[in-house]
Amino acid sequence: MAKRLVLATFCVAVIGAAVAAFAPGVTSCSSTSGEPERCTEVSTFEHDGAWVLVVVSFPVLLTALPLFMRHRITATASAVVLMTMAAARDERLLEPEPG
Repeated sequence: MAKRLVLATFCVAVIGAAVAAFAPGVTSCSSTSGEPERCTEVSTFEHDGAWVLVVVSFPVLLTALPLFMRHRITATASAVVLMTMAAARDERLLEPEPG
């Protein structure tokens, strides 16, 4: 049961990383003189480059640790780090933008 849960968590992390990196989500607008502004949606990978793969790989690597290191403390530690990352992300979303 626990092994299946860890594997399911890893699969969800891989899918989430792929969606975060490759799904359209960044609006890029450009205009040239005499023409109306043209906006397109691009993926984070297209907009920011390959370094995005490094960023989205952290949750995948954290969820993969318990698959290879079969200690309860490894699963617990990776869960705590993932929850801390999620909480830090939520805090930044709640802060007002400067200016």
